[in-house]
Amino acid sequence: MRRSVADALPPQDLAALDRLLDTDGPHSILRRDDLAVRTERTVWAARREN
Repeated sequence: MRRSVADALPPQDLAALDRLLDTDGPHSILRRDDLAVRTERTVWAARREN
């Protein structure tokens, strides 16, 4: 994901993203207790009428 947004972000935002993605760093997203990850997936199913 980082590679796909790297060209669109200003240097300070890219540096902040790097700090969040650094799993060994003190600011890693894995160490934050003020964030929650929520995902959603929509699945459509259909069938043909005979």
